[in-house]
Amino acid sequence: MQGDVIITGVGPVCVCSHACSIRRGAQLHDTQIVAPIRDHDVPRWHGSFDWMPLPGAPVPGIPNPAACIRELRSEQTAELQAGERVAVMADAGIHLLQQRIAHHVSRVIIGLRDLAEHSAPVLAEVELHEEWVQSLGKSAEDELHQLLEGDDRKLREWLKEPRTRPQAMRAVRQEIRRRKNS
Repeated sequence: MQGDVIITGVGPVCVCSHACSIRRGAQLHDTQIVAPIRDHDVPRWHGSFDWMPLPGAPVPGIPNPAACIRELRSEQTAELQAGERVAVMADAGIHLLQQRIAHHVSRVIIGLRDLAEHSAPVLAEVELHEEWVQSLGKSAEDELHQLLEGDDRKLREWLKEPRTRPQAMRAVRQEIRRRKNS
């Protein structure tokens, strides 16, 4: 997921690929965009948009971990899967990462409220995906995508709207319970 901190064989990285760009349906793309993590202590983080501070991320040997956005690169998904995920970002952290990446590459500052609004459907789907896999197993991943795509993409469309998003999430969670109890 975007914002994950992973210790790989070539060093620690922060996943920067957007959640929509990580997958093609249930399948992961072969590569992901990452930023290497370096020791970077900045007394004030206002500015320094080529860095994403990662306070509290348990990165061995790096007392002040920060993702170096200036050094974005592709990494093989298999390398990331073989690594150890040591930290995940909360939604607010993901929005800050998106804001820093956008500002670094375009010098446009996108408001956190706007990022939160546009990310909400995707983050809701990611949350459901995690619950689905934890409850039903990785082998059931395709079935979640079929459920979201079924009935003319009804649930996926419901996730897009703030007023119907809770209903979509309830429907998926009910399906998880139904499958677990069958």
